[in-house]
This record gives sequence, C-alpha cells and structure tokens, in this order.
Amino acid sequence: MAGALAVSWACFPASAEPTGGAVCRPRLAWVLPPAPSFARADLVRELSRPCPDGQVPSPLGRPGLKGSPGKSLRDASSTAGVTFHYAGVLEAVPALGASGQWAQFQPTVTAADAHSLAEMAVESADGMQIVEVGWTVDPGLNGDALPHLFVFHWVDGVAGCYNGCGWQQVSRTRYPGMIVALTSEPQQAIYQFFNSAWWVWYQSEWIGFFPASLWGGDFASAGLIQWFGEVAGVAEPGSQMGDGLLPSQTGAAFMTNLQVEDASGDSQTASLSPSGLTDPAAYGLTVTDAGFLFGGPGYNPTAECGTCASLLANCGLVDDGCGRSLSCGACVEPETCGGDGQMNVCALPNGGMGGLPWTGGYADAGTPDEGNPDAGSTATGTSGCNSSGAGGSVLLAALAVGLLALRRRASS
Repeated sequence: MAGALAVSWACFPASAEPTGGAVCRPRLAWVLPPAPSFARADLVRELSRPCPDGQVPSPLGRPGLKGSPGKSLRDASSTAGVTFHYAGVLEAVPALGASGQWAQFQPTVTAADAHSLAEMAVESADGMQIVEVGWTVDPGLNGDALPHLFVFHWVDGVAGCYNGCGWQQVSRTRYPGMIVALTSEPQQAIYQFFNSAWWVWYQSEWIGFFPASLWGGDFASAGLIQWFGEVAGVAEPGSQMGDGLLPSQTGAAFMTNLQVEDASGDSQTASLSPSGLTDPAAYGLTVTDAGFLFGGPGYNPTAECGTCASLLANCGLVDDGCGRSLSCGACVEPETCGGDGQMNVCALPNGGMGGLPWTGGYADAGTPDEGNPDAGSTATGTSGCNSSGAGGSVLLAALAVGLLALRRRASS
C-alpha cells in the first residue's frame, strides 16, 4: 500500500524532495480561476516554500485504499477485505463548485485499520465521476501517523490514486501530501470547475487542478456533493474518526459553512441531508444549519474523555480531563515537541513543514502570476513521459497551450 506509484504524468526532471511525498518541478504559468466570492482568504498565514524559485512541490501519486463516495454511505461497504465506515451529509444539486471548512486533527489509527479521514467529494449525478479533497491519517500511505492533505479522483467508477494520476500543481507552498497543522480553527477547501479543469482551493489560494481530459471532457459539472468522515479497516474498527469525540461531547470534530455554487457562479448555503452513519455504536453525526458534527472513538473505547486528537496534541503527555495522562507520541528530528511555541505539537523551530523557510506574507491568493519571472511558459520539451492513463503528457501540453492562449487573448 505504501509504495510510490509510477505516474505517467511526471514529465519534468525532479530535484530535491520536500516533505510530504513531493518533488520539485518547473512551475508553469497556468491561468488561475478568480478567487471565489465565498473564499475566506487567509492572507497573513506564512508557510515554507519547499522548492527553489521557479519550481513547485509536485506530489508523487500513491496507491492506497479509498472508499467510493459514489456508493451509498448508509451501509459499511467492504473492498478487498477492508470495510469503509462513514458519517456525513450530502446535497444532490447541479453545481459548478462546492466548499467547506473543517478543523484538522490527528485521530488515532490502530494497527488493524488503514486510515481515518475527513473530506469533501464533488460528483456527477450518477456518482461515477468524482473529485475529492480532504485530510487523512494513513500510516501505510504516508509513512507516519500525522494528518496529510490529499486529493483523489474517480473516472467511470474506477479509482485513481492519492495526490497524483493527472494532478497539476500550481501553488509553491500548499500541495497534496503535505502535513497539515493541527487546529480547531476552520480551514477552507473548495472545488470549482474552470477552464476545463477541476480546481482545488485550500486555506487561501488555488493549489492545483485535475484536467477535464481525465474524463474525456464529460465531467464539467456536478450533480451531487458529499462531506463526510471515513474510517477504513476491520468490520468493527478501533480507530478514531474526527478527533475521537462524539458529536454530543464538547470539542467534537466538525465541518461548517458548507456551500454549493450554481451555473451562474452564485453560491448558497448547502441544503443538507444525512448521507449515512454506518456505525452508531462507534461514531456519531449531528447535522446543523450550515454543517455537521461527526466522529467518535471507534469500538470498545476505554472512556469518553479527551483524546490526543481532540486536545490538538501529537507529542508529549497531556491530561485527558478524566484524571489520566495520555502519551501522545514523540517527534522525528529535526522537529521538536513545541518547537513552534505550541505545546504538545511537533514542529520545526521556524514553524515550517521542512525545506526552505519563507517569511513573507502570502497575499497573491487567487491571482495569476502575470509577468512573474520564475513562472514557466510551456508544458512541452519534457522527457520520460508516455501516453498511458487518460492521455498522458500530450493532453497536458494541449491543456497548457490552450490556457496560455486564453490568457494572452484576455490580456491583449
């Protein structure tokens, strides 16, 4: 499960590898969508730029277990001996985009289980064409027990891979596979269809896209949006969902400000229906006006007390509020426990996720890098590419040329 997938889209020579399973590749001058009207830009957040100027961290596609949100989430479903467990909501509506805000935790995943995640899925009405974005704790996939950002897609009901298989990276700071910060402050994610591609916004900027050519151009709008938590593992998993707390407990995991965007570009609060709660003995779901609370401790929990995840701790000792001391693990060098000033959280001393530290305020969210000297200009002149998958680098080159042509016409 954990090995890197040989991805036909790796068309550029790669340089030093940043954290999170990505390599540095030349940055192309893609035309970005306008910032969505419902985007909550975080213009003062600082992140490292793990690649040299003129390059972006391009994630390496990895095979891994993923339940299909196109199937009913009302019953736990099994694939290859792994059972997928859910708690979430949906809206069946024609849409060109959708968004949500979520807290980011580090649920405990037991050795018998595969992963615990939270995500938004944008789908065709029949559930066969899907794009997904979320955070996941998946030791087999990522090689650690930390929460990582991920993207995923399905074509005609067939699974792609995590973070690759056609993904095109744009952002220099945020990328699928990166370790995400532990926080109960809502972080925004958006999917939006623009210029023949499904684009992902995370935190404060467009980070990349899946080109519509992956679906032969037939997936240009959605008919179903789902937001949910998922645990993959045994029939009765002991892994936590969300932050390990039930919705009835203070501090439970949540998603909020769930919205959909119609064909005219207008957005409105989603009209939510429960999509499924497969294991009410282990997890819970409470629908609110603009979102939902979800999660739980899994089967056979020791007590309904605080967890390392709910207390936003991934190292050191913390009090669970029930008179017990929880050991939340140790950090891997060069990270230290409390290295960025937040107690019981692993971090680099400079607050970055590794690679080159960057201290400038990020203020170009949602705008093209017009005239940026470190932006590439074409997607051609590459080596080592083939035409497997959904058309290989030939379609990518055509997409790049088309988008750049549109950009030139718009600026003339």
